[in-house]
Amino acid sequence: IDIISAPLTLSPATAVIGQKITVSGSGFNASSNVSSAAACGGCGFTIGGTAVASTAINSNATVTTDNSGNMVATLTIPSTTQTQTAGSYTLVVTDALGGVGQATLTVPSRVVAVSPASSLRGSTVTATGSGFPASVSVTLTHAGVTVGSTTADGAGNFSTTFTVPSSAPKAAAISS
Repeated sequence: IDIISAPLTLSPATAVIGQKITVSGSGFNASSNVSSAAACGGCGFTIGGTAVASTAINSNATVTTDNSGNMVATLTIPSTTQTQTAGSYTLVVTDALGGVGQATLTVPSRVVAVSPASSLRGSTVTATGSGFPASVSVTLTHAGVTVGSTTADGAGNFSTTFTVPSSAPKAAAISS
């Protein structure tokens, strides 16, 4: 049985691969390492049961609780089997003396929307998206033809415009 003794707060609590979040907690053992299992034989961060590499935590710097058992770390959401799939996952932080804290991390679904929903060939359409990995290139296709590309922001969102190809069929969906 694990006793959860340290409440954690994630900011934001909904994040995508590559996004930086702040993990803060209290109630851990004082002056205890929470960086990675390699550093202290069992401490560290996990998401959905998968260990988070130390390189994703405070840019590979050691994270230690203060004299009152408080900690704050910046975590870059890693690409794992769990984080590649939308859903809610338990993020667990364990200190070197076995203190455990947990919080729920939500990975959003990928969504693409176009406006207007219907348009003529040659018209300009706005495409917006969310839930994409942070800072990655997104390519938009219409009826198999690349119509644009953009880069998602640090939270996995994008907005761009493109022109509906003159060769577009009467009905076709946008994909990314």
